[in-house]
Amino acid sequence: MLDKGGNMLSKTHFKILESYVFMGDTRYRVVIYGTNIIFNIKASSEEEAINKAYELAQKMGLNDDIIEDIKKNIKTQ
Repeated sequence: MLDKGGNMLSKTHFKILESYVFMGDTRYRVVIYGTNIIFNIKASSEEEAINKAYELAQKMGLNDDIIEDIKKNIKTQ
């Protein structure tokens, strides 16, 4: 999906790290692969968790170019 600046954000960056139950709710830790960005998401399935993390990343203004910049910065540290 395109962000407001016309840049693309791909769901292929998002991976499930783990799932766990907290206070009766299933939660997922979703990482943007290759970065230190992790979302803790309440969802009923892995697919829903990925979709919610993707929507949050879009609201934050992330796109493929920004994610690639973050990956490069992490590698140089």
